[in-house]
Amino acid sequence: MATALRVGFEGQPGAHSETVAVSLFSTQPEFRNRGLETVGHESFEKVFEAVATSQLDYGVLPLENSVTGTFYKVLDLLHRHSLHIVGETIRHEQHNLVALPGVTLDEITEVRSHPFAIEQCRGFLGTLGKHVAIGQSLDTAASALEIKTHGLRHTAAIVSMRAAEMYGLAVLQRGVEDDPNNVTRYVLVAREPIAPQRHTDPRTTVSVALKNQTGAMFKALACFSMREINICKIESRPSPRSIRLAKPWEYILYIDVDGSIADPPVANALRHLQELAVVRVLGSYPRYPQPSEPSVGLFGIGM
Repeated sequence: MATALRVGFEGQPGAHSETVAVSLFSTQPEFRNRGLETVGHESFEKVFEAVATSQLDYGVLPLENSVTGTFYKVLDLLHRHSLHIVGETIRHEQHNLVALPGVTLDEITEVRSHPFAIEQCRGFLGTLGKHVAIGQSLDTAASALEIKTHGLRHTAAIVSMRAAEMYGLAVLQRGVEDDPNNVTRYVLVAREPIAPQRHTDPRTTVSVALKNQTGAMFKALACFSMREINICKIESRPSPRSIRLAKPWEYILYIDVDGSIADPPVANALRHLQELAVVRVLGSYPRYPQPSEPSVGLFGIGM
């Protein structure tokens, strides 16, 4: 039997990223017969480092949320490291307020969760009153673990249903996110790139180092538009290599386009773009269907 795949994520068991990893690797044909071990890490950077040094086969990381926007730390790490995006999926994330069994909402004086989850639930949190403090944890599941480990009777957490079940917590209220259509885009990273097949609805992501010159962005985007390639997303970030007090900033432009680098129009667009700027292909990858919520019983896997 083949060695089980080791897949890293940020946080504790029960985190949304781990749920995505297990769902993805248990349903996709190229992964599901390999076996799986999920490994939690304390930061996104640690996940990247572990994949880069062959401690992990893959990393699963959130890249964008429909409410709170881009995870800029992950975006910058993709540019800094030599890893490749080899897959993408989205997940609808329901947030639930949970506490120790027997605790009522009136007893709660603090709510903990990941900062992004807190932002996605600001409207609900505002209804709890000023006597309820808001605290931040490493991730959603970590807040549940803290409550269970320390017996925090007056503290609630915002977590997934799976995390609540894993840590034996009771649900005080379901669906506390402000937007019921809250979805997060996750990417799968690995050491080696792939060439996705057309039937996988592929996407390609590139980083482009542009000089701060008139028309630079227009010329970069024209490489795709003149070939009728759909641009899905554009994100601009300051380039750390040129931040100097004595000179104007330069920027890194992140561009997502429909199609694979194996498609002639995309390949030609990238060759054209390389004449204008420093270009790096961060990945050309399949887009997997949204994974379902696996049952807790599937998670007999080690940290």
